[in-house]
Amino acid sequence: MNLGDFLLTAIEYITRILPRFKIIRSTHGGVAFVRGKPKLIPSGCVYWYWPVWTEIDIGPIAQQTVDLKDQRVMMMFRKKLTEVSVSAVLEYKITKTMDAYSNKYDLDDSIRAKALLVVADTIVGRNLTNTINNKKAIDTEIKKALGVSLKAYGVKVITAGLSDITTCRVLHHIGMKGEM
Repeated sequence: MNLGDFLLTAIEYITRILPRFKIIRSTHGGVAFVRGKPKLIPSGCVYWYWPVWTEIDIGPIAQQTVDLKDQRVMMMFRKKLTEVSVSAVLEYKITKTMDAYSNKYDLDDSIRAKALLVVADTIVGRNLTNTINNKKAIDTEIKKALGVSLKAYGVKVITAGLSDITTCRVLHHIGMKGEM
């Protein structure tokens, strides 16, 4: 190894341990895990950290919208259970950054999954006609249930509700061999 390669290698190692900074936008927040212990990173700041013993997790905390597309559930329609495709919208804001980013690995997927479960639990088995006629009451029920469910993640639900309900039809059944 010649002197030039040695110096480049030395500089590379030294820059790995030098303090770094991250500019945190006012719409973002996060958590720094300093020696494994979470520490809040405020929004709208310049955050200095030592990469040797600090790992940071930054994400949006401003108001966000999630489109919960096409989930199939069973509802009563014309006195029989019918498969229905349901879509919903969730608008939320992260109010407790520490809870949001230190308790869950993938916050966005966790919020989406919880919201889909709450929507399904709220409307499954209900009468389709009554659900459509009482959409405002159903939306309020979904919003309250989501508020309770997502509170542990530091999330405040702003609005939530159904955006689309469509009955599903089987156009053609393709049977398996031996099925008649």
